[in-house]
Amino acid sequence: MAGSGVQKGFILIADISGYTRFLTESELDHGTEIIKELLGVVGGRMGEMVKIIRSEGDALFGYIPEELIADKPMLLDLVEGCHVSFHDRLFNIGVQSSCTCNACTNTADLDIKFFAHYGEYMVEDLGGGSDDLSGPQVVLAHRLLKNSVVNDTGLQSYFMVTDPVYEHMERPEDSVAHKEAYEHFGEVGTQVFDLMESLERRRAGRELTVSVSEADLVIEYRFAHPPALVWSYALDGDRSMEWNPYINRIDWAGDKSQRRKAGREMHCAHGENDDISVFQVVDWSPPDHYTYETKEEGFFQPATRSTIYFMPDKGGTKYLYVVQYTGIGALRRWLVSTVARGEYTKAIAKTCAELEAVLDKEQGAIGV
Repeated sequence: MAGSGVQKGFILIADISGYTRFLTESELDHGTEIIKELLGVVGGRMGEMVKIIRSEGDALFGYIPEELIADKPMLLDLVEGCHVSFHDRLFNIGVQSSCTCNACTNTADLDIKFFAHYGEYMVEDLGGGSDDLSGPQVVLAHRLLKNSVVNDTGLQSYFMVTDPVYEHMERPEDSVAHKEAYEHFGEVGTQVFDLMESLERRRAGRELTVSVSEADLVIEYRFAHPPALVWSYALDGDRSMEWNPYINRIDWAGDKSQRRKAGREMHCAHGENDDISVFQVVDWSPPDHYTYETKEEGFFQPATRSTIYFMPDKGGTKYLYVVQYTGIGALRRWLVSTVARGEYTKAIAKTCAELEAVLDKEQGAIGV
């Protein structure tokens, strides 16, 4: 638990759309149960990074101390992941439930929006492990829920961030500028991200993942830290040299302002001559997994498709490195797997242990 007093960070709210209509047209007991279940799914994903203060009927309210955002794109990645989990659960309710009540039928009309503001707030220790937040920036974060985004942009499912948050996100380009005005706060500049676009993109990427059952090589490591934190450190290219002794740096091809996502190339520089290995990212679904492809570089370096999984595991993370060799025959596949298994296992175990040491030091230092 964070210490009491004035702090800076990200104030985050997840708000279910269509809540009032859903409850008024549904059986109260079953409808309330479904809303609670959906918020629980989102809260479970948020809980890896977000300190949830409370449920507010159709919403979750929490915050992220700025020290926890080690990787600048992580906030947007986390929200997109929560949105996907929400819609996956909606889909499962619709498909798996045999119930014909109004509540189960009306779930198709539900959606969820997210709001974030950055600034100062007072953390109040309520005792018993509970915190509360207060301050004008907390008030402004809640005011964001009343807005004209749907009328002005046509977006029904979105993530709305104020300009201070947008600056901390390194200003990704795939957003719509929007302004609101609130009493006592005046004009507030915001950026709005289309969450339905990201939902479609992530679902399409699932078809390209490599499962354990079809892999030629599977390496496992367990971290004591939750997936979102492990991801945020592992994929921070600027800091990778702190824990990975095998690389000099990781760069993303193209404009630095572009988001990391499927379709982009990740370049890994290594060795005395800064030799470059190119990874074509085909699926980018933080903080769950990502998939990349490489081209053949030699007999023992065939073309590959690899998926890296960050799976929740008893409060920590089961890290799975899953590799499939592509375009080669059975004999060569066996030879490459036999030779590579020991070398890859040793290298990944070493880098993961170094990464965990950094996580232990830095996350322990800020009281997590």
